[in-house]
Amino acid sequence: MGVEADILVNNYGISQEFAQNLLDFFEGDVDKVIQMMESSDKDITVVKGKFIASRRNLYGAFLLFYNHQSLVPEYIFVVCSTDLNLSRIRIEDPWAAYVESLRVHQMAQESDPDVASRIEAQVLSRDNISVLTGYLADKTNPDLINLKRFFTNEINRVIYDANVLVKFVLEEADIFRTRAFLSNTHDGLKAISNNPANLVLMNLKVEPVLSPLGGKDVESLSSMDEVYVRVLDDRPIVPELVERLRPPDILAPTTIVGKVLENQLMPESENRRVTLLFGPGIFGSFVLGGKVRVQTRTEAAAKSSTASSKGGDVSSSKEPVIFSLNFDADGNPVAPSSLSDTTIPDLTVGEKPKNQASVSSAIIVGIVAMAVLTLLILVFSFVLY
Repeated sequence: MGVEADILVNNYGISQEFAQNLLDFFEGDVDKVIQMMESSDKDITVVKGKFIASRRNLYGAFLLFYNHQSLVPEYIFVVCSTDLNLSRIRIEDPWAAYVESLRVHQMAQESDPDVASRIEAQVLSRDNISVLTGYLADKTNPDLINLKRFFTNEINRVIYDANVLVKFVLEEADIFRTRAFLSNTHDGLKAISNNPANLVLMNLKVEPVLSPLGGKDVESLSSMDEVYVRVLDDRPIVPELVERLRPPDILAPTTIVGKVLENQLMPESENRRVTLLFGPGIFGSFVLGGKVRVQTRTEAAAKSSTASSKGGDVSSSKEPVIFSLNFDADGNPVAPSSLSDTTIPDLTVGEKPKNQASVSSAIIVGIVAMAVLTLLILVFSFVLY
């Protein structure tokens, strides 16, 4: 699979090891791997902007990557120039084309690389990392007003011009193309390493299977636990992933098992955010109260699943029979049919329950008592009359 792995490495900027893991997961089908990567979350917010400092007669443009997986800004590229044409750069262009336009102005004679590098260092200073995160962490509702104020103030700190005017737009990008770009560029300032430990291809939309009686408290979940979840994601590649991720002992078509990766207490809340790992680059998470109990996979169920996947006959062995947990069509836990047959009595026509005679006698006695009481009431009424 060397050629297929090289294709993934060159086109998506991932490591050779990670590419090989993906190919192993899809049994060497590189088209399936590409389909999943093309369906991946767009976890990079690209800020494309430009500014004018009228007192300094200085023009600038910048590009910033904010990573929603690591929740930090990871890259900034700034170009400053005295050329008025830089103010006409199109920030509406796709980010890759926008970068090429920046490079053209960067190579021009009017470019001021010293001021540009100072602005880069100022924007991505240690104190500003958390500030940018506060403005951009909510991907669906970024704080654009304060973000504009932030860029205006930080640029002014470098060039000392109170008349700085800033304009920017946001664009979503996938992490693979930005990683490929960062691994090949020497422009700008990079804030993180190129290959994080847990590269997220997809964050599946999932909900845990609740189990008030036999489950485990969310706050007690550890990295050794596996949790049953229902997949709610409707992306085209998801059914293929679920089919490969679902253990043999699970009957529900949308229920899979994920290993706990993180269990974090949400700020100013009693809820906990649990992140699960399902496969190479395939994650999911849910938020629940710490005291809510969810269904976890027991060691016995895992062994039963392994035996089923190998085609072994568990019931014919000398070991005690282990009944693994199954789910109905809605994903709710139910007992296996073999277990139900052994625990629920079969009341057929030819077999009457032992207490049927006593119940009939009680009914007859009750009827007689009611009749006697009614007769006494009638007699008493006649005497009074």
